[in-house]
Amino acid sequence: EFRRVLFRSEASITVSEQNRPQTLRLLEQLTEASQQENGNISYQHYLHPTDPEQLLIVELWQNGEVLAAHEATRHFTTLLPQIEKLSDGIDIRKFDAEPVVD
Repeated sequence: EFRRVLFRSEASITVSEQNRPQTLRLLEQLTEASQQENGNISYQHYLHPTDPEQLLIVELWQNGEVLAAHEATRHFTTLLPQIEKLSDGIDIRKFDAEPVVD
């Protein structure tokens, strides 16, 4: 049986209340552009339900090659550094993800 391995990336962003509105605007731009990319399955950003300083990006890509291509795009290479400057820290984790089939 063929099993497709996907790539998942999560970025946890810590941002002060003062920088949160500008960071969210940049995240909206990054999310919108990334969702249009070839090989993107899902790309969303979320607000932490109880900690206003925590934001999360959750991405799902068809394979490692399209994820690497995403990381070389103009929107990624221009918007992420702006988000990093506004944040108090970004923790990025990448995983191989196999879909579960019932």
